[in-house]
Amino acid sequence: VNILKGYDVKAKGNNKVGGSVVRRAADAITSLAHQNGAIKNRVRTENAIPPLVSLLDANDAKVQRAAAAALRTLAFKSEENKNQIVGCDALPKLIFMLQAEDMGIHYEAVGVIGNLVHSSAQIKKRVLDEGALQPVIGLLSSRCTESQREAALLIGQFATTVPDYKVRIVQRGAVGPLISMLSNSD
Repeated sequence: VNILKGYDVKAKGNNKVGGSVVRRAADAITSLAHQNGAIKNRVRTENAIPPLVSLLDANDAKVQRAAAAALRTLAFKSEENKNQIVGCDALPKLIFMLQAEDMGIHYEAVGVIGNLVHSSAQIKKRVLDEGALQPVIGLLSSRCTESQREAALLIGQFATTVPDYKVRIVQRGAVGPLISMLSNSD
């Protein structure tokens, strides 16, 4: 956690904690917390979620991806972690990341959002209210098939929220890319 906190996301080089070090710390959290509720809880109680959310603003794309991957793992099947991630204002950062040129960044961002909204109508509504629908629809046409898949799953989650969202999904152009995905060999 101290390594995560020691990284200055605004620094353009002379960081007291290097990007590779903070990336490895985030990767370690991802590995340790994978399918382990006790460690997910420990990461939260050790206050690692706020610095991970802060790392989403890093100038280093690898650091952003590692932080998003850790948040994705921490959000999976953990309501407390989901609430803390959202409470740390991660949604605007994640929604912005959906539009990144770097395929790894938007893949991780859509994955975090997918885990946040799963089984949480309140978070799902907040994600939609904060403007995630159009960037997610945009990912349906991404060159990254993994991002396409995650975006399609998320569109399905959004469609179950409020009947009005089904109309918005169609009006904003999701049907064409979804139909195109059906012809994908994967």
